[in-house]
Amino acid sequence: MDELRTFELGAPHAAQALILAQDATLCAVSGAIWLTVEGEADDVWLEPGEHIDLRAGKRVWLSAERDRTRFTVLTQGHVTAPVWLVALAAAIGKAMSRTTSPLRSF
Repeated sequence: MDELRTFELGAPHAAQALILAQDATLCAVSGAIWLTVEGEADDVWLEPGEHIDLRAGKRVWLSAERDRTRFTVLTQGHVTAPVWLVALAAAIGKAMSRTTSPLRSF
């Protein structure tokens, strides 16, 4: 079974952390998304329609240039719950949580 989730980044330029429980494809839907994958040297900019394949267990930092930027996360094959984990305040501490807003899932 495949699973497709749509997310919306609330505040522009506020970094959000995403940790995937299994391999997935992240695709920009509306607005440009900047992301940094833990352990990789280069940042990535995704324009709407562009995607990146991500490995399970990697922390991905996401940010957008404008409010209400949307992206999807697609996981394929056998899905076990939870498929993905969104790590915000607990993962990045109280200080960082004051500068971030939660991801909204649709």
